[in-house]
Amino acid sequence: MIEIIKGSTQKPISSKQLIDLFSNARDLNGLLYVGYPIFSTPEGRYPIDAILISPQKGVILIHIVEGRNLPEDYQDIQDDVYNKLEAKLRNHKMLMNGRKLDVPISVLTFAPAAINLPVKIYGVSP
Repeated sequence: MIEIIKGSTQKPISSKQLIDLFSNARDLNGLLYVGYPIFSTPEGRYPIDAILISPQKGVILIHIVEGRNLPEDYQDIQDDVYNKLEAKLRNHKMLMNGRKLDVPISVLTFAPAAINLPVKIYGVSP
């Protein structure tokens, strides 16, 4: 079962759809934070749309898109959020195994209303 913790979000419709999706996930355990956390970075405050922490899946960062258009730079956004979390976690020795972070991190973009999704089949773009 997923425990859901809601914070402040500027993407209320898509965030609710994400919450509804995870509310019905019976075969997955963990915590879903929506509107949390906000990291402090050298560039300033950096909000994360949603983060799932699961014993089965590790840490999944979720970039939420509100509206019908997937940003062209969504992969850059995914890379940025991944790098910021990885840098934070690397500060905790108990999460490290030598030079390797011992916590799996994944990133996905949740865009339930998007109509301009790229089509990829087995990593090949048309």
